[in-house]
Amino acid sequence: MTTIARRSLLAKVEARFRSNPVVLLLGPRQCGKTTLARRFAAGRRAEYFDLERQEPRRFRAAIRISF
Repeated sequence: MTTIARRSLLAKVEARFRSNPVVLLLGPRQCGKTTLARRFAAGRRAEYFDLERQEPRRFRAAIRISF
C-alpha cells in the first residue's frame, strides 16, 4: 500500500473518531487493520483491541470503563 493510501485511511479513522468513541476496522486477514490501529493509537490517548488475541477480561473491563 502506498504512503498516500495509508494517510488517507488514517484520516478516515480520525474523522470517525471525531463523532464516535469507538471505531471498528473490518477487512480480510493481513490487509493492515492492526497496523492502521497501532499507527492511529500512537501518540494519542487511544487503545486498540484485537478481538482474536485479546484477553476477554481486559476487553470487558475496558468496555465498563468507557461506558
